[in-house]
Amino acid sequence: ENLIRAVLMLEINLRFLYIFSMKIFKASLFLIIFYQQDCLAAQANSPENSIREYKAVYITEKLKIDGSLNERAWQAAPFTEDFVINENSSVTKLKTSAQIVWDDSSLYIAFRINDNDIWSTMKKHDDPLWKQETVEIFIDPDGDGCNYIELQINAVGTTFDLVIDRPYNMGGRGNPDWTLEGLKPGIKIDGTINKNDTDKSWTCELAIPFHSIAAQLKYFSPKPGDIWRINLCRIERDRLNKSLIEISAWNPTYSGSFHIPEKFGKLIFKDKIAQ
Repeated sequence: ENLIRAVLMLEINLRFLYIFSMKIFKASLFLIIFYQQDCLAAQANSPENSIREYKAVYITEKLKIDGSLNERAWQAAPFTEDFVINENSSVTKLKTSAQIVWDDSSLYIAFRINDNDIWSTMKKHDDPLWKQETVEIFIDPDGDGCNYIELQINAVGTTFDLVIDRPYNMGGRGNPDWTLEGLKPGIKIDGTINKNDTDKSWTCELAIPFHSIAAQLKYFSPKPGDIWRINLCRIERDRLNKSLIEISAWNPTYSGSFHIPEKFGKLIFKDKIAQ
């Protein structure tokens, strides 16, 4: 009889422990899931994981690529958000923004760049423009992070172009012999260049032919609704000692490099004509 009582008590205790353990397990599992969801939500909402988008309107107006930006299409096109410091998304000292439109033949990008000392001395194609002042464009049409284009343009209209097989931090290499045929820059300066005075701003207008991208990278011209990955950037240096003043971007990569394709913004091709 005593043995039976002991067995029954043991069974009761084991059941109690099992029920108690399951409750603790379920509570712990709930807390873990809740914590993970909270962390994922925080991560998704953090600035480092935000990707900006720009909706480029389709135009029928013919643009004169001269940097004036006085056509109706540019007057109607929305501006990007102001560029921010690339490493931490803080506010820049010098404002930069851009506009983008497109038609059947080309992608058109216009930079508006506030600059109190406009300077550039490099005038040969594919000079290392990043060692002075320049605006930069990164284009990854299929968004796979490979075979993306880098374009640079300075205030005298000199261009630099490169196609990179994959990001440099993954062992990537750029092809310096590649040239984007038909690239047309137009520059307009509000001030003087390479002089000891105070300037206001400069604009850089570009026509990037789709056929040149397709010929080199095997991509076709976009269709309404297509999404490309793209980033727009700026390097600002002191004219006297060439030291960096600001490195900014439309979509910051939160690193010392622009070559982070997963941080490129999204360019959405719209089918509406600019109103």
